[in-house]
Amino acid sequence: MAEEVKPKMLFGKPVKEKTEVAESKVTETPVEKPTVTLTIEELQALIKQEVANAKTTAPEAKQEKVVSHEEKTIRNILVDDIPELRNFTAKERIYVLCDGSKPEAREIKSRHKQGSPLQYLNKETNETFSLFFSLTQTSFFKEKHVGDSKVDHIFLKEGMLNTYPDDVKLQKFLEIHPDNRKNGGSLFEEYLPGKEAEGDLETEDYLFDAIKLARELSFIRQDAVARLLCKGYKETMEPAEMKLALFNEVKKQPREFMKLANNPRLEVLGIAKTAAQRGFIEYRGYRFLNDVGEILCEVPRGSNEWEVIADHFLSGDGRIFYEYIKNSIN
Repeated sequence: MAEEVKPKMLFGKPVKEKTEVAESKVTETPVEKPTVTLTIEELQALIKQEVANAKTTAPEAKQEKVVSHEEKTIRNILVDDIPELRNFTAKERIYVLCDGSKPEAREIKSRHKQGSPLQYLNKETNETFSLFFSLTQTSFFKEKHVGDSKVDHIFLKEGMLNTYPDDVKLQKFLEIHPDNRKNGGSLFEEYLPGKEAEGDLETEDYLFDAIKLARELSFIRQDAVARLLCKGYKETMEPAEMKLALFNEVKKQPREFMKLANNPRLEVLGIAKTAAQRGFIEYRGYRFLNDVGEILCEVPRGSNEWEVIADHFLSGDGRIFYEYIKNSIN
């Protein structure tokens, strides 16, 4: 007779026992990957397609221009025998506009073309060449260029162009440029601080000499210059008032004053001006007339009328009338 199994009791109540369930061991069956077989042509086509896709999606890298050694060498070679450049030395140089303006950008002509000439005259050989600035050519003259010529533009920024010792060709081109002030042009010039200071000092010295001479002149000569130089001159001016007006005008026009003060005919010029102010003579329509309307002399266009009437007064025909008005105004 089988033994009866009594259930386990806990606090007087039967407890159910857990039954162990044997877990079956799961065995994974590996999945075989399919083998891909490509021909060489198919593989090359696939690689080509992947490269094309990469180019369209990847950002394009910015490539810097590589200047070859040969090009760098050409930039420093100039085969032209130009007299003005035989003793030229490249260094730090600054170029500015002649009128002192400072536009955002101003271009200097860099090549000769129809309607905008840019030529160089060799004074030794009397040959004329068409200028063309190109760093990839060994000549400034278009007639001597080999192959295609690429023009290099030249700009002044804010009225100024800074150049350096390695800008040999640029400095030499600007040295012979027709628009350079030293060559008779009026567009640009090389800025020379020392020369500018010398010019300022010369102006100050000239002004000092002019003021000194104005004070040393006799009253009669001071009055003669004042009549010719001072636009506001009046016959009713007191001597001190006339001198003050003269001295102020000398500061504005020192060179014109020196020219008048040293003119050997200053007295004649002064009397002619006085005669005009007092009605003895009249200047009208390029003619000087006397007080009755008779023509004294004709004045050629572009001439100084007071020099012309002075010549007339010192001539045989005009001397008698000059003595007459000289005695009348004194």
